[in-house]
Amino acid sequence: MNYAEDLLTELAQAEAFDQWRRGSASAARTEISMTCLEPSEVRELALLRAETLNIGIVASVVASVANALESGTFPQLASTSIGTFVPNQSSLFEAVIHGLSANTQLSAIVQLTQSLMTHMLLAQRLSSAFLASADKNRDEKFCPIDIVADSWRRVCSASLKVHQSVTDCMAEAGHECPVEVDAGTLELLRIASHGGWPCITCTGQISIPGWAERRVEARVELHVPVSVSSGPASFPAILENATAAGLGLAAAVGVREGSELQVHLPDGRTLTGVVRWVRSGKLGVRLLTPMSAADPLLCLTAPSPH
Repeated sequence: MNYAEDLLTELAQAEAFDQWRRGSASAARTEISMTCLEPSEVRELALLRAETLNIGIVASVVASVANALESGTFPQLASTSIGTFVPNQSSLFEAVIHGLSANTQLSAIVQLTQSLMTHMLLAQRLSSAFLASADKNRDEKFCPIDIVADSWRRVCSASLKVHQSVTDCMAEAGHECPVEVDAGTLELLRIASHGGWPCITCTGQISIPGWAERRVEARVELHVPVSVSSGPASFPAILENATAAGLGLAAAVGVREGSELQVHLPDGRTLTGVVRWVRSGKLGVRLLTPMSAADPLLCLTAPSPH
């Protein structure tokens, strides 16, 4: 076995031991109520869930390419395709782990996220080694494709575990998430984790199934008080609806079309956009940076009016 294989074996053994250890304590964990989660912790869990899906989409593409290369089914698929999609290490995971580490109820989620980060880092480095040896066009590879493919399959599996753990935890705390929003990404991860190539077409082209459908922006109806600033002016408004790329606001203060403004959300985030239309005290804003389809804001539902 070479160094990369040893690392993968040690990771598998560590995961098996951790699963056994957490399983032996599962009875004690069920006695803990998740209803005592702080709002900040719920927000961090939602961000972790959204980032896991964002990383999962890219990981499923890279795993698909690696699995397809390993199978030899698509001779026209260039080995350098892996380097195009390898994601960067997520700093959000580190920030969330730091924020959640003080809560012992969430230690399992923290450990799963750390495991995902470890698998991601190893897969990135193995991919770099594979590409370096491929560039030299040598017959004997320092890092063969089967090791690279296995590392990305483990990333997909780890992403699924983090997503499931976070979703279960939020459900226990009374914060249900619309799982159907995640269904496409989760299916890609499942297939890729089992050695499939769901992001490779029959002609050997790289494609994400359902990507065109995802570009249709579903609108979420809301009723969220926000603060809006445009230049030196600041005023309250009601966020009435949102899509991944835009917001609908109700505000008594008039602003001009084409104005840039910042929408300050209750969770502390600020969204920046441009006013596209103004009508009867309402305005539509196009975001300069679109939100993820799994953004916590798009998982909210409007409260019943009273």
